[in-house]
Amino acid sequence: MRKTAYHQQRDTAPRPPAGCPMHESWSPLSQEYPEDPYRVADKLREQTPVFYAESLGYVVVTRMQDIEAIFGDPEIYASVNVQDPVFPLCEEAQAILSADDYDPIAVMSNSSKPDHTRIRVFTRSGFLNHRLRKLEPFIRERSHKLIDEMLAKGLPCEYIQDFAFLYGPFGGDSD
Repeated sequence: MRKTAYHQQRDTAPRPPAGCPMHESWSPLSQEYPEDPYRVADKLREQTPVFYAESLGYVVVTRMQDIEAIFGDPEIYASVNVQDPVFPLCEEAQAILSADDYDPIAVMSNSSKPDHTRIRVFTRSGFLNHRLRKLEPFIRERSHKLIDEMLAKGLPCEYIQDFAFLYGPFGGDSD
């Protein structure tokens, strides 16, 4: 592995785990997958719910109950690499990430115990049920308004562009 400041970049893909089914051609960046990810994911889930994706060099898990089991067992499954690049970075990106003034710290999603637990205590307080219930009327009203605006433009709709991104905290409508 090469270290580019905060991120680890693998020089070679690890070998597949013994006995793990292989999928030699699947990639989330293939033309087929982004065009209809649900159809592809459903097919994968039915045929090979866990497989080694040769194009990524990672094991892919597609069934929700398996994913929940993985998230629930941090002693076996680490999350320290979740923000590392999947594919090699270009030289320009490596230079940016290796700059002396770029010094990010690990966050909850890519930290192991005890750091993960310490960060989670503070994060969890923002997502307590009573806090979310107080926000529910605003979220419902805002969602209905945005969906009505999106549908008024006519079909087909582009959810990410018209709802999730433009009206998020970084652009578009800010009321």
